[in-house]
Amino acid sequence: MEMPYLDKTVPEDFGKIKHVGTDLQGNEIYALGTKDSHLGNLLDDMANIQGISDQYVFLSTSQYVNTILRIGGWLSRSASLPFLGRPLVVRGLRQAYPALCSMVGLKFTQGKVQQ
Repeated sequence: MEMPYLDKTVPEDFGKIKHVGTDLQGNEIYALGTKDSHLGNLLDDMANIQGISDQYVFLSTSQYVNTILRIGGWLSRSASLPFLGRPLVVRGLRQAYPALCSMVGLKFTQGKVQQ
């Protein structure tokens, strides 16, 4: 699993769309750090207004940020202790990964978006 921005973001990165990869069907995947805002809803609404909502899927992963991820992220980025924080972030991601996969699986069936 590639995670090009893992533990490399800074506060100025929030609100910026970053390309993180391509899925098996060739769809490009982007990430948007929003903290706790509703910026994802705004993007969804804008796609609807433009009539292109069928070309995009917006998934919020905030609910999958567990306590271990939060503590690890804080230690690594805010407390400048990456040697303590990164292992916790990896552990938290490993715990969250199955649920994230399930969420994506619920949204997609054989490459088509569930409406």
